[in-house]
Amino acid sequence: MEDLVSELPDVELLTAPNAELGIELIRARRPLAVLMDIHLPGIDGFEAVRRLRTFPETSHIPVIGLSAAGRAQDAKQVASSRFHCYFDKPVNVDALLATLRALTDA
Repeated sequence: MEDLVSELPDVELLTAPNAELGIELIRARRPLAVLMDIHLPGIDGFEAVRRLRTFPETSHIPVIGLSAAGRAQDAKQVASSRFHCYFDKPVNVDALLATLRALTDA
């Protein structure tokens, strides 16, 4: 992701080792967009995005879900979640960059 995001000169990539710390970071920094793996240690990405939607300061931030699993169960959950969009890994780089550019005006 670092290499990918480095193609967007005005975009800074911040990372967190788990969803709980990620939520704290998002609440503190209020980014224009979030890339979130669905299968995280601790709470999963579905629960993390649900929690982000409960805070007024983060409820509007687009969250892009990422998953290496590509499971049918994930696809069903994504359809009913509040992710802005979702990408299976390996990620279509052009599509992800286009999405990030649109969300960040980069």
